Amino acid sequence: MAGHEAKAFYERLQKSEIKPIVFLLGEEPYLIEQALKEIESRLVDPNMKDFNFSSFSGREVSAEKVRDIVETLPGFAPHRVVILKDAHELNDGDWETLENVLREPVPSTFFVLTALRFDKRKKSFKLLSENGDCVEFKRIFENQIPHWISYICQNHELQINEDAIHLLHRLVGSHL
Repeated sequence: MAGHEAKAFYERLQKSEIKPIVFLLGEEPYLIEQALKEIESRLVDPNMKDFNFSSFSGREVSAEKVRDIVETLPGFAPHRVVILKDAHELNDGDWETLENVLREPVPSTFFVLTALRFDKRKKSFKLLSENGDCVEFKRIFENQIPHWISYICQNHELQINEDAIHLLHRLVGSHL
């Protein structure tokens, strides 16, 4: 539903065929959050979450701490999941700190990064795209919002008619 690239990623995720690095990029935060929820539900054992799941914001954590946790072996499980949101907030020095785990991904860790925007000319993007699954979630066009409203309602097992869809669209605007 989120685009061809995203659909292929979700299919690989369902088959447990994703790479150890996942980079979710784009200006549609709702779609990125949905992808994070799907990753967490598929890859994190709720009973082992305290041992094998970490989530950080690029604004609030040091790159050294993230690198150390990515390199830590999972506890009582085959893998761990580390999420770094707002990776666009990292500076060049932070990316240098993470370079080794991007160049040689840790097989026992799923390292998931999100960013609203990213300079695709940088070395770090090259490493992310070569060694990871990169999925871009582009902003939804205005004329696509009614379809998305219907789709989201369906996913929540809600019924909605066309008039209500258009009214909701006018009230909420073009942000999912």
